[in-house]
Amino acid sequence: MTLESDASINLERLLAEGTADQRLDVIDVLAGREDTESFRILLSAFNNSYWFIRRAAATRVVQRGDSVIPMIEAQLASCSDDEAYWAIYCLRQFGNRAIHLLVAYLEHPGTAVVTWALKAIGDLKAEDALPKLIESFSHPEWTIRREAARAIERIDSPKTIALLHETYLENIHSQGNEDICYWSIKLLGKMAGQKAVDTLVNLAASPRAFIRFNAITALGETGSDKAVPVLINCLEDPSWLNRKHAAINLEKFGPKAIPGLKEAFRKGDSDIKYWTIKILGNLLSDKAIGVFRTMLASAEKEVRYYVVTVAGAIHTPESLRLLVDAFDDDYWLIRNQASTLVSKWGDDAIPVLDEALTGERDNPRFWACNVLRILGSRGIAVIINAMKRACERDRAMMAGILASGVPTPEIDDFMVRALSNTSWRVRERAMEYLRKRGSELIPFVIDYLVSPPRKGEETLYWALRYLSAFQRESIQEIIKRLESSPDAVASVILKTLNVRLEDVEEAPELGMAGTHESVRPLKSVAEYLKDLNNPNDRARLEAVLALGTIDEDSIAEKIRVKTMDSSEEVREAAVRVLRRAQGVDDVQDSDAEEAEVEISDEKGACDDEALKVSMGSTGANRRISIILALVVLFSVMAGEYYLLRYFEKGRTVNLAVDMKHAIALRKLGNVFQERGEIDKALVSYREALRMTPSYPNAYLDMAIAAYRSKDMDGALDNLLLAEKYRDNDWDRYSEDRHITFLVWGNILTLKRDFRAAVEKYRQALRLKPDYSEARKGYESVKGFLESYLDKKE
Repeated sequence: MTLESDASINLERLLAEGTADQRLDVIDVLAGREDTESFRILLSAFNNSYWFIRRAAATRVVQRGDSVIPMIEAQLASCSDDEAYWAIYCLRQFGNRAIHLLVAYLEHPGTAVVTWALKAIGDLKAEDALPKLIESFSHPEWTIRREAARAIERIDSPKTIALLHETYLENIHSQGNEDICYWSIKLLGKMAGQKAVDTLVNLAASPRAFIRFNAITALGETGSDKAVPVLINCLEDPSWLNRKHAAINLEKFGPKAIPGLKEAFRKGDSDIKYWTIKILGNLLSDKAIGVFRTMLASAEKEVRYYVVTVAGAIHTPESLRLLVDAFDDDYWLIRNQASTLVSKWGDDAIPVLDEALTGERDNPRFWACNVLRILGSRGIAVIINAMKRACERDRAMMAGILASGVPTPEIDDFMVRALSNTSWRVRERAMEYLRKRGSELIPFVIDYLVSPPRKGEETLYWALRYLSAFQRESIQEIIKRLESSPDAVASVILKTLNVRLEDVEEAPELGMAGTHESVRPLKSVAEYLKDLNNPNDRARLEAVLALGTIDEDSIAEKIRVKTMDSSEEVREAAVRVLRRAQGVDDVQDSDAEEAEVEISDEKGACDDEALKVSMGSTGANRRISIILALVVLFSVMAGEYYLLRYFEKGRTVNLAVDMKHAIALRKLGNVFQERGEIDKALVSYREALRMTPSYPNAYLDMAIAAYRSKDMDGALDNLLLAEKYRDNDWDRYSEDRHITFLVWGNILTLKRDFRAAVEKYRQALRLKPDYSEARKGYESVKGFLESYLDKKE
């Protein structure tokens, strides 16, 4: 390769853009030239993209001797980090002749550059640079201060020790630099060793906490056995920072410190005990566990607490078992601390915690369960498995701990299934958890109820308690399921709600929990056949509807005769029953859409989603069954488990044969009325009265609904009917009669028939003397009347 001697530009371009060989050739050419421009280009190679080019350029610079030092110094102000690194590399090769320039690099703004210069000065052991190195103790960067200390340590000479001592004394006053004091005395302790101990012992007794801190630092660096008892005494220093620093420095002495630490533990106060336990734990590691077990027998709870805390920092199987054993400590704070530390072990702690669950002591089982819950899925699985073999009290405890934690899918599933647990306490904990979770778990509860095997009444009770706490959401979820798959799902849901078909011929009596009398019993088939000819229209209607559920030709023939009955309602019922028996949906007429059934009154159909469900070919009979299945969600809390009892083999009997279903529809009306949906409430009440015309409670509720909708005449009519049938007390109307007279009095007041209103209020008070609302109405109207009469007179 031929290069022109005066083509500097080409050389610089080749150095930056040429091939590797070309760049090496340029380095050789530049090294052979003496002119300033060539040397400048050679120094610029310190910034080359190839490391071996930078190294080659540095080697050529060093080969030119210390004559290049001034030229390097000229480039100092504008050099990059790479250029500074290789310049320092070269200067180090020149030894003490370049110290002044290395010291100049300590002013460079780059931390890395200053660090390289400090290392070079330390390697050269340049005493002349000591003042500048000590000055670096005050540098803002801790890494610079540490590197300056390392450089000074390598310059190990009497001059260095004297200068450090002088520097410390100059800065120990209140205006001095604390960082310079710290690094100076730290190095003094390390470099002077045994010789500095006596002086440092005196400093450790200084009234100034900062000076004691420095002395502790230096004592830890001496390595002298004489420093150990001094540092142990410093564990009682008034300053926590000094005590902590003394502990750190004691650990530097290793096994040599152990005898003194044990002695200090026996004789020292609470602080000494804590620090000695901590230091022994760090020094002995897993070998300290035997010592710690002895300390756990101490009567001093502070000592036991310290032992547990220190053991938590030793990650060995032995320390884990010690922490779990501490679950049985008498002091709650120690048990809590042990559980916190065990939880940091994660899944590694699970086997030991599982063992603790089977122990005989209550506290270890409780705290082990707490930690397992904190550990998440695997820990929760261990708790749930342990509950299978636990006693009732422990099952309740475990369920309570699971319920108190952060909800997880595993806990959700367990709590839903716990509704069937044999322990009442577990079911109660599950209920608390489910309510706390809100309506989110409604689908899961329903899934569990309808899944095999069939759930018992206890499970049903607890599940419906939960569902009834979220009425609107429960109704929406069940309706959604019924609409999506009515034939398949309706059967399961109704069965789950304890809806079953009793053998009609056995004529069972259906008792009602909480009522004064039994609801009138179903009749036998023979009785219903006899009622087909009963002069009472209602009796014939009930007979047609009841017999219509029996799939026998002989009975169908008798029903067919009733299509010519004198009562239009009986004729229509007979036609519907026969059409259904022939597989024709009784709702496919001009007044209803195909495959949809609605409960309606004289004024029209109810359009509420809760009263409209697609039911396929099963018709209105199935339709009403499902509506009443929803109602049972809100009546079961009164103990009425058997509000609905008719379902088997996909068939239902007509619900009008049992007065209980009128009760259910009335309750549904009350739900609507409480929600302010008066029109829908009236539909339910009318349907209840269609089933049972002599139902006083339904008339009363209907009167209240009419009153709220400002239909005063309608309200009065229904109140009169409620009183007319008051002897039908099977739904405890007698307990609600006072409400009838209160509403009656309010209506009469609005109609300005004040004397009649006063009389109704009096009747309400006779039935219930402490009825405050009636008392208020009575006194108000009576007072008005008296005032009016006085003015008139």
